[in-house]
Amino acid sequence: MNEQRRTLEHEYFRDMVELLEVLKQRFGNEVVDVVDDVVKERKLREWRDIAQSSESNSLANLVRTLWPPQQRERGYEFTVERNTGRIQVVCTKCPVHELAKELHATDWVNHLVCKGDPYIVEGFNPKLGFEHVKSLMKGEECCKQVYFEKDKQASL
Repeated sequence: MNEQRRTLEHEYFRDMVELLEVLKQRFGNEVVDVVDDVVKERKLREWRDIAQSSESNSLANLVRTLWPPQQRERGYEFTVERNTGRIQVVCTKCPVHELAKELHATDWVNHLVCKGDPYIVEGFNPKLGFEHVKSLMKGEECCKQVYFEKDKQASL
């Protein structure tokens, strides 16, 4: 990731976390719920728009859109396993997680970024499902995400 972009992301997350901490101190834990609601609505709206302009809202196209080869150039390290009606992505290095650790803000960044993942999938195609099996933001060794076709998941 180029240095200018990294600096901008660092400043953005630092400012956002400072603001959220002040709001939480002043108004309590309800601020966390509000953040989760806003992230949910934003991701649903954003990914419905992406689906409308996409060539297809298939499982394969969703994963191709979320995890293109360019992500590796940004510093992500991940593998993709495909199975009938199911795709698993295991991410062992995430520049967003590294930034969150640096800022001592993994909890807030989890709310701002990772908790939006199920709504990305739902917005893109409500017939698809998502499971976040493991999470770097929660201190685990990787992010393990499973994307699946709901009708095929029931039969697995």
